[in-house]
Amino acid sequence: MINATINQFLTKQLPNLKIAVIGDVMVDRYVFGDVSRISPEAPVPVNRVAKMKEVLGGAGNVASNLSNLDCTVYLGAIAGNDDHGRLLQQLLKADKIDTTGLLTSDNRSTITKMRILGDRQQMMRLDFETITDLSSHEEQKLSTWLENLCKSGIEGIVVSDYGKGVCTPTLLKKIFSLAKEYGVQILPIDSEHSAIFQCLEGQNRENVDSLIVTASGGPLRTWDSDKIQTATAADCLRHPTWNMGNKITIDSASLFNKGLEVIEAHWLFGFDFDHIDVVVHPQSIVHSMIRMKDGAILAQMGNPDMREPIQYALTYPKREVLSMNHLDFTKALQLEFLPPRYDDFPALRLAYEVGRASGFKPAVFNAANETAVYAFLDDKIAFGDIYKVVTSVLESMGPEDDFTLDNLLAIDRWAREKATSLMV
Repeated sequence: MINATINQFLTKQLPNLKIAVIGDVMVDRYVFGDVSRISPEAPVPVNRVAKMKEVLGGAGNVASNLSNLDCTVYLGAIAGNDDHGRLLQQLLKADKIDTTGLLTSDNRSTITKMRILGDRQQMMRLDFETITDLSSHEEQKLSTWLENLCKSGIEGIVVSDYGKGVCTPTLLKKIFSLAKEYGVQILPIDSEHSAIFQCLEGQNRENVDSLIVTASGGPLRTWDSDKIQTATAADCLRHPTWNMGNKITIDSASLFNKGLEVIEAHWLFGFDFDHIDVVVHPQSIVHSMIRMKDGAILAQMGNPDMREPIQYALTYPKREVLSMNHLDFTKALQLEFLPPRYDDFPALRLAYEVGRASGFKPAVFNAANETAVYAFLDDKIAFGDIYKVVTSVLESMGPEDDFTLDNLLAIDRWAREKATSLMV
């Protein structure tokens, strides 16, 4: 849900705006009552529950929030023609979301993930997710849909992709080209990339030497080398400065997330990997920096709170009042900066290698890591095995085919299947 402070501001600013939302969409079904005997094989226990609520998830949740703020919302996503697809259409229609960009297919299936929530097994969450297999034809349809919306005068595009492949490289390139054609800027929201964006504003790029991406170091930053490999999921989920989801928090502990952010910075800002550095900054006050050619350092600072970069992207180029606990230099403040421990957290070095290699390797790096992290969260592998799985999958890659959408989707599936086979 959108934070209440930001929601109050948006209520004044966003009504009547036309916004396209593109990404993965799902349906979250919350079941209340006795769920102790429910299994994934019988996921719709309507006759044994006291109450059931269905809400949009993923990009659908983003679209729903914007619609509730009286925006005109156009959703670009995929769904099957099964019960999930029909339920999705029903929920989108109820929220007055335009579904001309929703692609359906009889050949697309849906998976169900079941999670027991709360004490005494009194609540269950079922995630209905479409298995993404976007064909070249469908990718072109979404691309045309998006271009037509831009021509019709939409005011914004929101990319909300959870890594399932709806926002493909070709679609991302389309967004970049449309942004250039219509003279609009792409505004990053992640704190590190927002910080770099803010530092680069008004600068002649010829005067900028390099980007400096900060990393908290995660919950294992101070651990001895011999103990890191045996860290438990509970250990890794105790992030010292940020409150995030489980997957990204594990990535923070391994520094896989920082590696992915380096690759993202390369594509967002056009700096080569030799001019993107990482520094460990445990306090998470300096969100990132740029180094000028004369040696000067420009930094963006603030408390570790995502409301700041989110609001800045929404209000750009204005800066509006934001009611929250801001950084106060009248109080004692200690900031530390340390070099990364590449040998103890080798994922960061590996990210540079796959980023420089380009091609399909970054996609394989991401897919194998995602698969391994979820296995770690399910207690199927040890923390140290995450890196081993990813390197093994990368080493198993054969000669790369032409860089096409179909080949990219195929190698993403291959990487996940290969990673899974290594953990059996």
